[in-house]
Amino acid sequence: MISQRQQLAYLARVAEQAERYDDMLEYMDQIALLPHNKSDPTLADECLASEERKLFSNAYKTVTGNLRKAWRMISSLEERGMDRSAMHSSHLPGKTTANLRLTGVMKLTIKTELEGYCNRVLKHVECRFLPRSKAPDAKVFYHKMTGDYHRYLAEISSSDARQMHIDKSLEGYKSAWRIADSELLSTDPTRLGLALNFSVFYFEQLNSPNRACHLAKYAFDSAIENLDNIPEDDAPDSIRILQLLKDNLTLWIENEHSGYQLESVPENEQVQFQDEKMIGERNGSF
Repeated sequence: MISQRQQLAYLARVAEQAERYDDMLEYMDQIALLPHNKSDPTLADECLASEERKLFSNAYKTVTGNLRKAWRMISSLEERGMDRSAMHSSHLPGKTTANLRLTGVMKLTIKTELEGYCNRVLKHVECRFLPRSKAPDAKVFYHKMTGDYHRYLAEISSSDARQMHIDKSLEGYKSAWRIADSELLSTDPTRLGLALNFSVFYFEQLNSPNRACHLAKYAFDSAIENLDNIPEDDAPDSIRILQLLKDNLTLWIENEHSGYQLESVPENEQVQFQDEKMIGERNGSF
């Protein structure tokens, strides 16, 4: 007899195929809240099985990704509207002000929705998943999610709130990287996805292209050295993320404003790495 958990996972997969991501997200939330069943061989000591982790991540990543895209679009329109208002302040100032006000209301609505989803993810991860995780790949996966969703919150926050989310994002990424670099294969897609997003965080939130390039290059070179030994099941995801790492490196190094040089980061700062091309997001991330 099919269990409730299996039914929900099946419905989540169907919803994903039908591109009903809000439904997919709700099914995965229900799975996340199910009592832990230690007798389930697919779970071991984890809250979510490996496939369930991917479904959970894909659901939230797609829903929040659409909201982040909308936020950036509205922000761009808002900035252009403010520029036009300054340039043509004598022409229909009331209409321009009204349009900006409407844009601001829509932007606030998007922000509120995005904050709600991000906080839901973080509550699941920090209160349920991470405390019960024992496998290295699961720990890396969840610490990475902590870094990712605090990064998303930092993107839409300002002042003290932004700095708080940046600090928590950095903490999550560092915790994930310490485990990934010591316990996961260099070709592991979870490790590579972490390196991709962590380097984007360095580049965008910390304005540190040198650290971004060093981390991306370290992860890329380490994986390339062992590419012949990559497990067959990991190959498609790993190769795709390697291409994104390469694209980002090319973009960042060619950026005349980055000033990136391999020898420019002191050796003592490079040690920390060893303890998202513009596709989808502004910089490729996974």
